[in-house]
Amino acid sequence: MALFRSEFGLVTPDIGDYMYEQLGRVAPVIEIPLAWHHVMLDQPLP
Repeated sequence: MALFRSEFGLVTPDIGDYMYEQLGRVAPVIEIPLAWHHVMLDQPLP
């Protein structure tokens, strides 16, 4: 499992870190650059 967050989305790096900790530090948080709320529309290839 991995957590994906948009560079310009609602989930901030701090929230991503918190979620990483809550999931036992096993699911990496991957930031999708140049994406907003709709990652699949903003950056479909990454």
